[in-house]
Amino acid sequence: MPAIYPYLGLGKSCREAMGFYQSVFGGELSFLKVADTPMAAEVPQALHEEIMHCELKAPAARILATALQPETPDASDQTTAAERVSLVLTVDNLDETQRYFDALGSGGKVMCPLAPTFFAPLFGSVTDKFAITWNIICEPAV
Repeated sequence: MPAIYPYLGLGKSCREAMGFYQSVFGGELSFLKVADTPMAAEVPQALHEEIMHCELKAPAARILATALQPETPDASDQTTAAERVSLVLTVDNLDETQRYFDALGSGGKVMCPLAPTFFAPLFGSVTDKFAITWNIICEPAV
């Protein structure tokens, strides 16, 4: 069944902010550094220790975040908080992933074409016609 989660661009405050959310909601917090991904060979060494992706799985919430969002100010800049939030739509099969990608992207802009990645069978990103960014990921049921 499809599900929607917030994806936060937290800049340099990523680890601290996600630790705070864990203290509020409980749950398990995981981090993935750039150095631990196939992307490491494609980005400058200076970014290898940055948090590419982190996830808080709590009983009442699932929150996803990154420290890597070019053109995103640090999380301490409260005037741009809305610019640091996108939505993640998880879908459990390839056909539905394509359908949601096409529907949400209609009249909008493709930010990252839907394609296989090292972390999912399909992933893509669109900004819809209302300027909301959607990260669409296929997470097949196991």
